[in-house]
Formats: sequence, structure tokens, C-alpha cells
Amino acid sequence: MKLQHKSFNCFLRPIKRDDRIMIGGFVGLMISMVWYSGLLWHALLGIPVLVSLLWVCQPQRLCLQIVHGFLLGIIWMVSVVGFGQWLKYYLVEIYKVPTNSMEQTIIPGDRVLVCKWIYGARQFTGEGIERLWGLRAIERGDIVVFNSPVENGDTDGTTERVSWEAANTRNIRHHTPYVKRCVALPGDVVEIREQELRVNGAVQEAPSTAMFRYRFSFSDSRSMTQAAEWVERNLLIAPKRLPPEAMLETFLTRQEADSVSMLPGCTEFHMTHSRPTTVVYPHHDSILWSMNTWGPMRMPQRGDSILLTEQTTRLYAPIVALHEGHRITLTGSITSVDGVPRQYYVFAKDYYFMMGDHRMTSQDSRIIGPIADDHIIGKATHILWSVNPEPDASHQFRWNRILKRLK
Repeated sequence: MKLQHKSFNCFLRPIKRDDRIMIGGFVGLMISMVWYSGLLWHALLGIPVLVSLLWVCQPQRLCLQIVHGFLLGIIWMVSVVGFGQWLKYYLVEIYKVPTNSMEQTIIPGDRVLVCKWIYGARQFTGEGIERLWGLRAIERGDIVVFNSPVENGDTDGTTERVSWEAANTRNIRHHTPYVKRCVALPGDVVEIREQELRVNGAVQEAPSTAMFRYRFSFSDSRSMTQAAEWVERNLLIAPKRLPPEAMLETFLTRQEADSVSMLPGCTEFHMTHSRPTTVVYPHHDSILWSMNTWGPMRMPQRGDSILLTEQTTRLYAPIVALHEGHRITLTGSITSVDGVPRQYYVFAKDYYFMMGDHRMTSQDSRIIGPIADDHIIGKATHILWSVNPEPDASHQFRWNRILKRLK
């Protein structure tokens, strides 16, 4: 059947077998988009392309041909851009890593692929944040990208619940994205003793790429100098030299530290602690935790009920205010939630403990506290490509990191 117009000559083109496959696949894609997001209007992104596949216009006049081609190009561009934004919002996104908190697993300049569909993408609505269907839950050892809970100008939980919920939903997606390794799940008890991570009382082996600060002692200054040159040449790291004591200090993995300890003249090596002056969670003067000694603290699980004592108030009040918008206060022996006396508090979210593989310099859950589930963006799976950010680097593009799988 043909419907013709003497100026445009528009008609339905004959549908062949290949056309049916292409159109069927495109319709299936539109249905899948609507099914996953739950928003019917997302199908509108593909309707212009679908119409252009079925309907053919062959204008007779040159001016109409130009206008027709221009409009058709705009239609396709809008659909492609819309589909790209949907893909970025719900399935995958690429993040550039500017810091060394995950070194050597991820280094500055890496472009990391983050899969949102593994845990389920976040749906931002006027009522809050919903987690869509995902392939699986977060597991210990996963490399996770999440929005920092602390941002300049963000609410600190001192406002009313309604305004906090609106601000949290609106601003969370614009918070700085962090990439860390999940080391503890909701319900786990986390403890760090002399940089040794323990979860539920069991010592957790650090990844082979995790970096620590080591100090090496040598028999004389000459041996120290030769060792420093070897480290710079083979490990591409410039160690700090301590000439009077014939020592070297630098960040290395445990395997690299073992290699340096085998160099001639090395008499002793040991792991050194990070700066004790770093202020850590829960940022209370009565709790003397540090980057090296932290916890024990149980990661809250949705539905958990805690007895509000002086100790639990100090531990959990900061994350309750920051992530759930409720103020827990202690006046004498009376605890209150939003000004109402309460003995118990029930958590509304799941919380995870995140740590960087560069254990000595990472700004992770030891500082910013446990991370709520609605802050989690997705799982980092691959390094797509990497560019050395140093301006004086001899090789800017790192070919050996293309499509490198993260583990």
C-alpha cells in the first residue's frame, strides 16, 4: 500500500526478511529499556528511528530534499544521543582516576569502566533513590565506585527530615566519585590492628597490588645509594633517602619490598605506620582511632536495631545524620532521635566498609565512615585505556593497560 504526496512522495517501503529482523531487534531494545527503567517514555527515544526505518520520503524539489535530509539527521542524532545517555545512566559509565588511592591496581590516568547493571542502577525519583534489578549483590573484594558522602555545601543532617531527603536525592549524584575496594559487608565487624585488616575476627589478606610504606636499613651509605638507584630503575619509584642513618623509605607492594630486602647491604626492613595525626571516623575526641588502629565497629544492616548508649551514639550518630537524615543526641543519660526520647534506633540502609589498595594514603571508610548502599554507583570491571598525567612523561599513552581486567 502506498500513500503518496506529489511534493514529498512519501510511502511505506516494502518490508523484507532482513528488515523484519532489524525492526524486531530495535523494538525489542525499546521494550527492554522500558522494562529495566520502568519508565514508558523511554520508548519515545527509539520511535523516530523506527518511523524512519518504515517510512520513506523522496521529495521532488531540491529545497525540500535539503530540509528533509536535515530533519532526518536531527532525528537520528537526538535518538542516538538519548540512547547514549540512557546507556550511561543505567548500564555503564567511564571514569577518569586522578589519584593514587588504589595504586598499583588502578593508577592515576586510568579510564575505568564501571558497570552499573551488576548491582542494579540507581533510579532517582522525587520520593528518594531506588535500586533497580541487578545481576548480584556486592561481594567482599569487589572494586566499587561510589559517591563521596561528604561534599562542600551538602547537608550535615541538622535540617528537617523532608528537606534533607530532597537535598540528599538531588545532590548525591553530583558528589565526587571515589573508587575503593569493598572489604566488609552489612553485618560484618571491622577492625584494623597495626594495618592488619580483620573482618569478623578473621585476618584478611591484602591484595597483591596493595601498597604500604616500608623502611629499609643498610650497612652503609654506598649500599643505600645503590639500592635507591635500583628501585628507581626497576620499580620506577623514587624512594626517600635518609643518608645519616643509611635508610630508604618508600611505598611498595609486599612482593616489591621482598625484592628490595634481598639487595646487597640491606640489614633490616619493616612496615611503617601512616601519620597518627590523620583525623578518622567517627571524629570524636573520646575515640582514639587512627588509620593504623581502627574499630571494632559493626557495619549496620537494613533493619538492624541498636540500643542507644553513649558508645553507640558516638559511633553511629554521624552516619545516621549524614545518610539517613536523623539527629541522635545524648543529653545526660537520655538519648533522643530528632528531639524525641528513644532507646533504640532502626537503620533504614545497608552500609559497606571501603578501603583503598594504597593503604597508607587512601581517604576511605577509615576517614569518611561506612558507605550507604544508595551512594554506590557500580562495579569497576576494566581499565579501558590509560594516559600518563605527568607532563614530562616520555610515553603518555600506556599501551599495556588497554582493556586490563580489574580484580
